[in-house]
Amino acid sequence: ARRWIAFAFLMFAEFFYGWSWNTVDVLRPQIRESLGLSLSQAVSSYTAQSLGALVGAVVLSQVADRFGRRRTLFFVIAGYAIFGGLGTLVNSYPLLLVPGITDR
Repeated sequence: ARRWIAFAFLMFAEFFYGWSWNTVDVLRPQIRESLGLSLSQAVSSYTAQSLGALVGAVVLSQVADRFGRRRTLFFVIAGYAIFGGLGTLVNSYPLLLVPGITDR
């Protein structure tokens, strides 16, 4: 039973991670329009998102080796939820970059 609960928890987290990542891609034109971004700013926000994912993968693998996978996963999911929520308050280009980098 514990394995199924862990599996369900991981699938729940993965669903929201995938939903968040892909929703931003679909909504990027509306985000660009609502924030008045240039094309290069909109592209750089995607770059920040990808860079955050790359750096996070490298750094968090080292953190998981040191502190354990469960503890690291808990803090990653909590941080993702916090910065994902803060992403709803974005009203400028610099603020768009912060969740883009930290949320991945």
